[in-house]
Amino acid sequence: MSEESSTGSPRRKWLRWIVIFCAISSASKIGSKLLNAAFEPEVKPPSVSASPSDATIGIAFGRVAAKTVESYFAKHKEFPSSLTAAQFDAPLPDPVESIRVNPETGALKIVLMGWAPSPTRTFFLNPTIEATGMTWECRAGEVPVQNRPPECPDAW
Repeated sequence: MSEESSTGSPRRKWLRWIVIFCAISSASKIGSKLLNAAFEPEVKPPSVSASPSDATIGIAFGRVAAKTVESYFAKHKEFPSSLTAAQFDAPLPDPVESIRVNPETGALKIVLMGWAPSPTRTFFLNPTIEATGMTWECRAGEVPVQNRPPECPDAW
């Protein structure tokens, strides 16, 4: 058996090394992508506007603030200048960006977090003074219909 036949021609050796190199290179690229995918957190695009579940949380929080405004009104016969004046200092839940009271009408403006323009993320709780206390009506302003929760179906 000749030496050339047992080791192959120099051309075949070279081709074999190229094939091995390409296989290792491809495997390392695939492995690198798999490793990176395993350790990189999933990045979600920011929400365009509030979801109905976020709105439900925001409105429920607004109703708690409304009870504080109602108590303040019963004691002082006027609406508070701010929620802090009414001694409402609860931390905002995650989907709520801000909540404010209108000192003239007592209406609460609840703005949810998001990237959309503020009017499409804003809900209002409007009080009506009655002999037995206050009732609160939710208005969705310019919030798109698909993002309105059942508690707040109406816009302006």
